[in-house]
Amino acid sequence: MTFVAALGLARILYFHALHPGTDLEQGPPTIDQTYVELRRNLPPDSRLGFLSDLPTQNRFQDRFWLQASYALAPKLLIHEPSSLTWVLARMEHPSNLESLAASSGLRVEWRAADSRVALLRRIEPR
Repeated sequence: MTFVAALGLARILYFHALHPGTDLEQGPPTIDQTYVELRRNLPPDSRLGFLSDLPTQNRFQDRFWLQASYALAPKLLIHEPSSLTWVLARMEHPSNLESLAASSGLRVEWRAADSRVALLRRIEPR
């Protein structure tokens, strides 16, 4: 039994500390610097909508939503942004931003340097 436990510990050590590509010196990944830039441009509203160019059932969209939620806390990100004035867009393909914004009745107010994150504002009805 001791041998099996030692073998398990050796396996854990190899895969989590010594395996090629493991960089323990770097520590855990930090929040994307794009969100740091975005925080300076956020409106005072406590709730923001969330849009992405990925289909809703796509697991990557949920990852994007989670990353943004943690980065922008205590702001609350809502998946259904139709009733909110301000919307955060996280784009997999930045070239889709303008068409996504227009189809949702929004305009781009701020865009990150890499264009993957943008802050959109609802266009007032005429």
